[in-house]
Amino acid sequence: MKTGHEPGIKTIFIFFLLVFFLMGCAAKPTPRPQDLILGKSTGPCGDKTIYMGCDVDVKQGPKGEIANAALIEHGEQFSKNLYKVTDGVYSLVGYGLANAHMIEGREGIIIIDTGDGVEMAAEHLKEFRKVTQKPVTAIILTHFHYAFGTVAYLAEDENRDIPVYGHELLHETYVNIASEIGQTFVRRLAIQFGLHLPMAGPDAMPNMGIGPYFLDMSHGIPTNGYVQPTHIISGRQDLEIDGVRFHFANFASDSPDTLVIYLPDKKVAVNNHFWPAVANMYTLRGGRFRDPEQWIGGIDYMRSLDVEHLVNVHGVPLSGRAAISHSLRNYRDAVQYIYDQSVRGINKGLGPDELRYFVELPPHLAGDPYINEHYGEVALFPKQIFMALLGWYGTDAATIHPVPPHIEAQRIVDGFGGTDAVLAKVQEALTNREYAWAAQLVTYVLRLDPDHQAARQLKADALRRMGQATPAAITRNFYITQALELEGKVDRFDLPPALITEAVILRSRPGFFVRALRFALDPEKSADVDQVFGIYFSDIEQGFGMHVRKGVAEYLDHYPENPDLAIRLPRTAWAKMLLGKTGLAGQVWALLTGEMEVTAGNTRELSQFFSMFDQQKR
Repeated sequence: MKTGHEPGIKTIFIFFLLVFFLMGCAAKPTPRPQDLILGKSTGPCGDKTIYMGCDVDVKQGPKGEIANAALIEHGEQFSKNLYKVTDGVYSLVGYGLANAHMIEGREGIIIIDTGDGVEMAAEHLKEFRKVTQKPVTAIILTHFHYAFGTVAYLAEDENRDIPVYGHELLHETYVNIASEIGQTFVRRLAIQFGLHLPMAGPDAMPNMGIGPYFLDMSHGIPTNGYVQPTHIISGRQDLEIDGVRFHFANFASDSPDTLVIYLPDKKVAVNNHFWPAVANMYTLRGGRFRDPEQWIGGIDYMRSLDVEHLVNVHGVPLSGRAAISHSLRNYRDAVQYIYDQSVRGINKGLGPDELRYFVELPPHLAGDPYINEHYGEVALFPKQIFMALLGWYGTDAATIHPVPPHIEAQRIVDGFGGTDAVLAKVQEALTNREYAWAAQLVTYVLRLDPDHQAARQLKADALRRMGQATPAAITRNFYITQALELEGKVDRFDLPPALITEAVILRSRPGFFVRALRFALDPEKSADVDQVFGIYFSDIEQGFGMHVRKGVAEYLDHYPENPDLAIRLPRTAWAKMLLGKTGLAGQVWALLTGEMEVTAGNTRELSQFFSMFDQQKR
């Protein structure tokens, strides 16, 4: 007799099917992670790369620069030109990393993006004035990156109240560029955009891959003309500005405050999601994770619109429904492919260093003219995706507590037979055009002896050759800059432009740069200190504090009661202290002429207090 607890024939059959399926899976050897990447072709070079013996077309450009021929030729599209996209819509290309755009309204002109400084914006305006003399009636910012020439437009008619439109995250994103790692960020930004490189000669920069250059230093240090938006865009909004209908939507690209702007009556989309190079999901200068899903979302949003003209923050405009549809589809597919295959590789057991060899664009995407590697490189993105999803640990437990770098270097140098033997191998690698191996191997010598001149020059030679071979502008700038640094020709701590200026400090939240002192405290100098410091900004009647406690600086978002040391000064004087070449301790004496008042403690104690904080080289 059958009970309710006894399995039926169907249940038993399914059970055995499942067992045989699992046995079959177990019988097949699971591919090891290394098997997924061993022997993987890297294009016409086979197993070689352009950094390890593969032939690459290198030539001399118009500035005397020696670089990848494709990168030099790519720059031809960035010649200065004012494009008439359609009636009343103009795009100005070639005046920096990004473009500026002009929309003719009923009463005047609407400017979209204002460039990297007042001088650049003045050039933009001069070109726009060749088309019309109508007054500026509004300014729209696609995102904070290119908002620094705004004052030039406002100054043309100081009596007009010109609205400035931007996303609700724009200002906060801008002030946060000088965050905890602000000093490092600015130094790396200068390297990324080739600000240390000569204007002419073999090491000069061909172009930046998405524009001709970052800053035109022929005008000197650019003047920061940023103005905080007066009209905030939040979510999706429809607005009429000077008789022109606009639809705004926010999708993060390389900045979370990015707007896609659609002009329905003109069938024009203005965007920062479609570039003349593969979307830079990671940049060597560093930054927060750039979400590929958001980037894809911005492109898919444009694909849903009736767009006849695609106006881009970077690169020349694109017209024609068919061309736009094809290009947007391929571009979003490339972004998704890189992301999806990175996740697939992770799920197959690959670590961050292995992923770079696993993810390779298919030919139909790699061959698309807009999906080139002339800005960033695809191989650099999967590692960032891994880190964003899982953190720094990969798959090898030996990396949890690795041998300290100096011990590793000593063992490797000894294993090769000493410094001279290592340097001989480095020279051999250079001769064989194995530049990546040469640079890696000689680094072990420099870890033991950073001032070894022969080793420094060999590494510089290897990095310079890698920079000349790479198709990517960012990668080239990092390689060539470090080569020059090894040769003693540049100092990455000596920033060409003052990117952190008095204006930046004054436009930041009042306590922002007080809080930033936390990250400059020397624990040895403050090991026995327990002091409360107060700072009161007389121009805004607001105060803040810092409690230094045995190696830790606790930020106080209010003025402390009975501080041990305190000063009263306007924020302009505080900015001078932060930017002073003698450091905070030295600036104490310089500002005692009347701009600063010591309200607790004395000048000597105050100078000793500030001497506990690292002096930033500027």
